[in-house]
Amino acid sequence: RGAAPGAAGGRVPIGILAAGIVALGLLVAGSASPAEPVERVQQALASVRFVAYTPRGFDPEARASAVRSDAIRTDLVLLRTHFDGLVTYSCANGLDAIAPLARELGYRAVVLGVWDPTSDRELELAIAAARAAPEVVLALALGNEGLFFGRYDAAQLARAFARVRSEAPGVAVTTS
Repeated sequence: RGAAPGAAGGRVPIGILAAGIVALGLLVAGSASPAEPVERVQQALASVRFVAYTPRGFDPEARASAVRSDAIRTDLVLLRTHFDGLVTYSCANGLDAIAPLARELGYRAVVLGVWDPTSDRELELAIAAARAAPEVVLALALGNEGLFFGRYDAAQLARAFARVRSEAPGVAVTTS
């Protein structure tokens, strides 16, 4: 419980895994952004109970219709009794509603995922959600293992990083 597979079959606590992913992303992103986003992430990692969240039944590759915000709300109400931070995988198909709903329900921190960092629309939605709920959105996580699986390349990811840094300068940027 609360751990992910580690080297040599060991287990790595999720908090340490999340901290490593965020730290790696911040290092890869460079130091062009202000220190405040990094400090906000560090503070949240020390005090917020995060959970990775995707709405039940959602598949980012299915190109399905949008997830209804009432379904997201139902999930978030259930999770809120145990967690006060969310890490998401996408902002497409209605998932951009997660940040404002999380703020409304008293979550303290959200790391918004962008499943496809080559999608102008998903980047627009993520940036807009970060701007709409700046008190809870700490970072945007661009892509999810997409370099490894060949869904995009390093140059495409770098362009997405540059865009987010330009359009949402107060938000930390990472990848996984």
